Amino acid sequence: LGDEAGKALAKALRGNSALKMMWLNGNRLGDETGKALAEALRTNSTLENLNLQNCNLGAEACKDLVETLSTNKSLGTIDLSNNQLGNEVCRALAEALKTNTTLYRLEIDDNQLDDEAGKAIVEALKVNTKLGRFGLGGNKFSEEMKKAIQLAAPSGLYVSFRSV
Repeated sequence: LGDEAGKALAKALRGNSALKMMWLNGNRLGDETGKALAEALRTNSTLENLNLQNCNLGAEACKDLVETLSTNKSLGTIDLSNNQLGNEVCRALAEALKTNTTLYRLEIDDNQLDDEAGKAIVEALKVNTKLGRFGLGGNKFSEEMKKAIQLAAPSGLYVSFRSV
């Protein structure tokens, strides 16, 4: 799939009231699809699981997607591993996590995140008590930051630093 097919899927998702899972991992969707999916997630209330691992999503598309997490009330799992989140997008993600009450599993492995992003994650974990699994493997966190993230994690949250 490419951007055109991805945008068509996003358009269909906007009006869909039955689809619970969408696995698009490994497709070269690109930024336009990422933005279209973010727009669809603003109104979709049924999708529970979205896998966008290794979909060639840039920082701008990823930022749009993570910002929807502050208002989306249906997603329980999202995988944005091996895209181009970076530290700035991770800060936006951390802000969204502070208000999100439905996300149980979040995978952001292999996204070039470092201790700057880790600080934002620590602050978000002090507030968010709903996450049950958080994949952070393959990033550039120092051992000290990994320990800080583990310490900030609420009871019951499994944090993984293994790469996917």
